Amino acid sequence: MNFKIKNNFFKKDEFNKMKYIITHPNFNWFLQTSVVYKEDCIFFSHTFFNDDGICSPFYKDIVIPFIDKLKIKKLLRSKLNLYPKTHKQIIHGFHTDSRDKHNVVLFYFNTNNGQTLFKNKKINSKENKAVIFDGSLEHSSTTCTDQNYRITLNINYEL
Repeated sequence: MNFKIKNNFFKKDEFNKMKYIITHPNFNWFLQTSVVYKEDCIFFSHTFFNDDGICSPFYKDIVIPFIDKLKIKKLLRSKLNLYPKTHKQIIHGFHTDSRDKHNVVLFYFNTNNGQTLFKNKKINSKENKAVIFDGSLEHSSTTCTDQNYRITLNINYEL
């Protein structure tokens, strides 16, 4: 499988600054009523960048550190996902983020028992961990059952 896992991706103070921003009571989260194929599964998102360009005042504080660290030349999309705690773990469904050739970095903002699933591998959610992989690999997110929420950042890009 073509991917890398990097623990302690940012220095502790850099990570804590980003986590403070996205968990602050005044940070905007937007309700979504389905995840991939799960029509009855809600989550909250915050988009930083999409086809229309920058669409969040927090882009500079959250996305630019990833662009700099990974030397991203072309950003395609960047968004946070917040999955509320569920009584049993829900698997959202295998998918790719785009049909176009791209790379993905998934970044975990909190430690919980939620996972990112690949066909032959499970990645546990641990805060300040990044998983970088070829965007053609099918993957699935899950909810968590041991924390109030699971927050992941998804960045799609070209090198």
